[in-house]
Amino acid sequence: MTGRTRLVAAAAGIAILAFGGGAVAAERLDSQRQLARYLFGPRLVRAEVILNDRGTIRDLRIDRGRIVRLRPGAIVLRERDGRRLAIPLAPAVRVQVDSVDASVGALSTGMVATTVRDGDGPAGQVYATTR
Repeated sequence: MTGRTRLVAAAAGIAILAFGGGAVAAERLDSQRQLARYLFGPRLVRAEVILNDRGTIRDLRIDRGRIVRLRPGAIVLRERDGRRLAIPLAPAVRVQVDSVDASVGALSTGMVATTVRDGDGPAGQVYATTR
């Protein structure tokens, strides 16, 4: 089972527990891909996913929002619920812009970005879109 599959499975479990299955069932999701799109698609504000990765518990935090400020070593997102959050970036952060590998320098204000980090640590991944 890959890390991404574990992430999707954990998120599905959280959704089922949190919503009693109603929200997910109402969408009539037919595949893992549809479930992932529903949970992590454009409606996502933020998520916390707890994984058991070969006996190690990992607390992943996922945030999505519009980049409103770039600072050295951090980005500031305005999430869909209006919350502003400064997210530190790991020195070796993996950045993709429109699904193409990029550097932190390719990020700009106005882009929509999704960050992934371990707990309160710096983001190790940033996925941004220009549209």
